[in-house]
Amino acid sequence: MRYITMTALLCLALIATEGTAQANGHPRVDRCRNIDWRKNATQTARLNLCVARNFDVPGGPSHFNAVAVCESGLRWWLRNPPYVGEFQHLADQWPGRWMRWGRPVGVKERPFNALSAAVVTARMVRVVGWSPWACA
Repeated sequence: MRYITMTALLCLALIATEGTAQANGHPRVDRCRNIDWRKNATQTARLNLCVARNFDVPGGPSHFNAVAVCESGLRWWLRNPPYVGEFQHLADQWPGRWMRWGRPVGVKERPFNALSAAVVTARMVRVVGWSPWACA
């Protein structure tokens, strides 16, 4: 009976923590998750500044946000074919960029998610620089 009770408790503990790994993917990302970027452009800018600070983006937080303003006017829902999202990533390049820069830190696979777009952009810029962005 004791073995069954311990096994049941262990299973419950595993089930309870299963979703936590995805919700808390990376400390640098988690610091910015509570910002409601869907609310308005001010909150989207707050998110950008948070991500830029936490990922030490070249040019600093102000430059990072200025690129987003120039690219999309902070409109995370923007479609401007062939570009998508707040930082106007090439739509056909987004899946690969997310796999390399977003997935390892636990952000969603959607280019229209401002947190995902900001994190992918921040991590990408640290390695390849600002050359893919016309507004940089």
